[in-house]
Amino acid sequence: MEETITKEIDINECVFNFVYGEAMKDAVMQGAYKGGKKILFNLSEFGDLRFDVKSFIDNVLGGKFAEQKTYDDDFLDTARKVCDKINGRVGNEKGPGNSWFSFGNAQKLLNIMLKYYYITCNGNEGREKFRYCHCPMDRIMLKKVWDECNCGLRTIQRMRDYEKKRTVFTESSWGTEDFEVDEKSERVYPKRYLAFQDAVKELAKMKGISPIEYDYSEWGNQ
Repeated sequence: MEETITKEIDINECVFNFVYGEAMKDAVMQGAYKGGKKILFNLSEFGDLRFDVKSFIDNVLGGKFAEQKTYDDDFLDTARKVCDKINGRVGNEKGPGNSWFSFGNAQKLLNIMLKYYYITCNGNEGREKFRYCHCPMDRIMLKKVWDECNCGLRTIQRMRDYEKKRTVFTESSWGTEDFEVDEKSERVYPKRYLAFQDAVKELAKMKGISPIEYDYSEWGNQ
């Protein structure tokens, strides 16, 4: 009788591969990224990048973040690695068009992955792991946040710069939103992303939910 060999399947790795692929679609969909998309879904091509992303996701799922700043720093560091490895691997250069994998693309990848993983949380203990996670920034949520904050922008410090610039805040492409450079020549969060997240935190707090839960509660209510 011929012996049947059963290959052991790592279901956690399968789930990660699925979530990574679906989130990458959101990160580069339509005009959000004009570079070559096919290579981004090659599992073997970006093994080191996927390791960096998985390490960050595992830290969230493992409840390793004890404060917002630690989470924000790790998120920013992971976003830098994502952009560097993709742009370096495919030879992207900044210039006309949008063939550059930007911070906007990276934040969408990471935030949507966590949005998928949130579904697996159970009760307050599970929710607690995601309390520092950001709300994905896209056109729909930018408009929603602007509309919700329109009557009280002065209460959110970073939103003041956009008080009379609705078009800049809501309609500038999130896909081309890239890192800014500080006085130490380090790449840091874009001002609009910080203003958006500050506003989401305030709006979410008013509803008794977290920023990532705010996305669930508001994204479809347009």
